[in-house]
Amino acid sequence: MKIAFRMWDWWLTALVAAAVVAWLAPAQLQVTAYKVSLVTIAIVLGYWADRALFKRAADRIEERSLRDFYASARIVARAIVVLAVVLGLTQGI
Repeated sequence: MKIAFRMWDWWLTALVAAAVVAWLAPAQLQVTAYKVSLVTIAIVLGYWADRALFKRAADRIEERSLRDFYASARIVARAIVVLAVVLGLTQGI
């Protein structure tokens, strides 16, 4: 059974970067883990904030084609909301 890893090159890059941090400044691994957890939590919070702000938007996207202007604008709006939450949480605002 062949297991295909999605984005394996990014996983490899992340592991190499973590190894470099561990080699150069081992005390910074805790900070790195903390920042990764902040980003992960912020992404989840951003997703749920978007769902709470735009409750009926998902219905309109699913009903129509993704080439629809409303669906495209909604996807960009979701990206902006998630970005705002991630930046706010990771910068301590």
